[in-house]
Amino acid sequence: MNNSVCQVCGRQIESQKGVIAHHGYKRPGDGWQTASCLGARYLPYQESCNRLIEVAQIVREYIVRQQQELADFLINPPQTLSVFINKSAYQQGKEIVCQRPEDLDINSYGYKVSSGMPRTYEYAHSDIKRNYERVIRFAQEDVVIMEQRIVNWKLCKEEGKSVVAPKPVSVPRVKKPAKPIKSYRCFVEDQSEFKEEIIQATSYQKAKEQYEKILKSQDERKYYRCGVYFSMKAKEIK
Repeated sequence: MNNSVCQVCGRQIESQKGVIAHHGYKRPGDGWQTASCLGARYLPYQESCNRLIEVAQIVREYIVRQQQELADFLINPPQTLSVFINKSAYQQGKEIVCQRPEDLDINSYGYKVSSGMPRTYEYAHSDIKRNYERVIRFAQEDVVIMEQRIVNWKLCKEEGKSVVAPKPVSVPRVKKPAKPIKSYRCFVEDQSEFKEEIIQATSYQKAKEQYEKILKSQDERKYYRCGVYFSMKAKEIK
């Protein structure tokens, strides 16, 4: 064992005959690991970053392919998608094939509601979409780490310093900007006995959720008896 560092994953790995020994790739941060690292059988990081440069480009190209696949998936949703129930590490589970709804709209409130319900097309579609987004995000974070290590290697060489094992780099999560608060007129269609409310919320869905809580707090029995859920409306006041 020595202090050799893998170009790609940045871990200290034993080097045999001048090259890094075979090892798995452990992703920084969340810790998941693959069977083989692309830095195995190459010179250690202290001597070269050529393999790191190559792998960074491989990951960039992979991101582009994944983004294109996601775009195609969203533009042309498959006619059918499968959902597996009772799935576990010990059994594959029962497959349920779901047909694509004719009125599928991933930006609609109905899609968001159904995507939380197992055994629906929307649920399977949302799950695949979320997996694409997760893989792309992780790959983008990996590229940032690799680029930082390439810069570090070149700076050390230019300044005549020894390249040392870099400290673990964490990629800060980019915070999404706060959504603006809007005013919504909430009411129950064709049922005047339910009072109309003006609600401040960040979205149509949030406004309906708040309105639903208000109606239940006033008379929960009446809320369920009249089947209010599918009659609730929220219109933005502009």
